[in-house]
Amino acid sequence: MHYRLFIRCCTGWLKLIFCIPMNDFVRQNWFNILAALILLVALGNNPYSYYTFLRWAVMIAAAYSAYRSYKTGKAGWAWIMGIIAALFNPIAPFYLKRDTWQLIDLVISGVFLASSFQNKSDVKKSRVIDKN
Repeated sequence: MHYRLFIRCCTGWLKLIFCIPMNDFVRQNWFNILAALILLVALGNNPYSYYTFLRWAVMIAAAYSAYRSYKTGKAGWAWIMGIIAALFNPIAPFYLKRDTWQLIDLVISGVFLASSFQNKSDVKKSRVIDKN
């Protein structure tokens, strides 16, 4: 019962903060949007534990997005997200310089957002097909 109130409060804040309704786009792509935000926060000066959390969060979001892309027949997006999941793998991490990681974080954040908008166009197409 309390989790429903929590979800209602969170969706209310999302509507207020982002000025967008909680529609199919946000429901289907919240993990991509969250991963992009986490990556953008990583551009600042954060403790090492944040970057460990970032690796787990981005790997999970990318793996899930790769799975969804594969299931919807988008092999290109599935490969891209699979490579991102491997790059951010916290079990066997890649060690790069801070400047390199900041550039990668910025680019991958854009990839997550682009993937979200690609999914948005698919939602619109499916609605048109359903109405006909």
